[in-house]
Amino acid sequence: MKVLLYTSYTISDITILCIQIIALNIFTGKKAKPKRLVAAIILAAATGALATLFFCDLKDNNITIPFLITECLRLCILALFSVKSLNIKDALIAMTVQFLCSMINSSVISLIPDSILNKYSYLNPLLILLVPLFILISFLIIQRKNHKKQKIISEAALSIPTHNYIFMFIAVFLESGLIEILNFNTEKIEIQLTAAKFLSLLLIIIIATLIVSLTVNVIYQKYYNNLNQLLKEQVKLQIQHYEKQETLNAEIRGFRHDFNNHVKCLKSLMNSERYTEAQSYLDKLTGSMPNYSFLYRTGNYIADAILTEGQETSSTDNITINFNGYIPPNIDSTDLCIILSNSINNAIEACQAISGNKVITVYSNVQQGILVLIIKNPTLYSDTAEDIFPETSKDDKVSHGFGLANMQKVVEQYEGTMHTKIENGFFTISFTLKL
Repeated sequence: MKVLLYTSYTISDITILCIQIIALNIFTGKKAKPKRLVAAIILAAATGALATLFFCDLKDNNITIPFLITECLRLCILALFSVKSLNIKDALIAMTVQFLCSMINSSVISLIPDSILNKYSYLNPLLILLVPLFILISFLIIQRKNHKKQKIISEAALSIPTHNYIFMFIAVFLESGLIEILNFNTEKIEIQLTAAKFLSLLLIIIIATLIVSLTVNVIYQKYYNNLNQLLKEQVKLQIQHYEKQETLNAEIRGFRHDFNNHVKCLKSLMNSERYTEAQSYLDKLTGSMPNYSFLYRTGNYIADAILTEGQETSSTDNITINFNGYIPPNIDSTDLCIILSNSINNAIEACQAISGNKVITVYSNVQQGILVLIIKNPTLYSDTAEDIFPETSKDDKVSHGFGLANMQKVVEQYEGTMHTKIENGFFTISFTLKL
C-alpha cells in the first residue's frame, strides 16, 4: 500500500507541475522549453518521491503545513525553471495554483468519511491521483478554448498589480491551512477551533482587502481607458486637420500654377472690351478658388477641429454651433480636448433631446492670463441650483461620470473653476483656467 501511496503522490506532483506550467502559459503567454520541461518532470518525480517518503514516515507528527509549503516552493521553482522565468508575478501564480490544487484535493478527501477511507485503503491514493488529473484536464480545456484570446488574457493579467497577486496567494494559502487544521485529528478541539477561527478572520480580512484593491484597479482601468479614448479622438482630429490643410495647400498650388494664364485671359478680354465675358470668367474663377474646409477660426487648431467635427456630426439634427472669441494655442491639447470635447458632446446630446431652438453657443477669451470658456445650450430640464449636472440619457452612465471627473481634474490642474447652472431653459457650463 505504501508503494501505491508513494506512486500516487509522485504522479500527483508531476500533474500539479503541468497545471502550473499551463496556468503560466494562460496568464503570461510563456511556454515551457521542451528540454527544461523533461528535466523538471524528472526532478519533480525524484524529489517528490523523497519528500513523500519522509512525509509518510512522519505522518503522525504535526508537519502538514510545513510540508505543504516545502512542496509549493519545490514545484514553483521547477515550474519557473521550465518557462525560464524569474518574475515575481509568475512565482505567485505558480504558488497560488499549487495551493489551490492542494486545497481542492484536501477538501475532496475530507468529504469522505474516515470509515470509508479506512475500509477501502486504495481510495485515498486514488483521490490524490485523480483530483489533480481532473484539474489538469480542466486547465487544458480552458487553454484550448481561450487560445485566440491568449494575448488579451496575458495583457489583462499583466495589468493586475503585484500586491493583488500577493493577496490572492495569501488567501489561498490561508484557506489551505484552514482546511488542513479542520482535517487534523486531535483531542485538543478547543485549540483546533481557535486556530480555525483565527485563520478564518485573517482570510476574511485578506479577501475584503483583495476585493477593494481589485475594485480600485478596475476604476483606474476604466479611467485610463476613457483617457486613452480621448487621446485617440485628439489624434484623429489632428490627422483630419492636417489632411484638410494638405488638401487646401494642394488646391492653392494648383491655383497658383494657372494664375498667370487666368490673368492673361482676363487682360485679353478687358483689352477687347468684352466686359460681360470678363465678368462671367471672373465669377467662374472666383467659384473655383480654394475654400478652407474648417468652419471655425478660434486661434487653436485643436479647438477648430473639435468644433468643426461637432458641427458636421450634429448638422443632421439641425444643430448649430456658434463660436465667439479666442482660444490660445499654448494650452495643452489633451486638456483642451477633455474639456471642450466633453462639453460639446454633452451639449449636442441635450439638443438632440429637444425640438425647436438647437443653437449651442461657445464663448472663449483670455483675461489677465486666465482662460474663460463658456458653453451654453438649450435643455429640457427646469431651473435648478448651480453646479448640478443633468443626468445623461446615454446607457453608459459610468463613462459620462468619468467625463465629468476628467474635466474636474483638468480644472484643478490649472487652478481654475468649473460651474454649471440651468436658467430659462438653458444649461451653461463655464470654466476658468490659469494659463
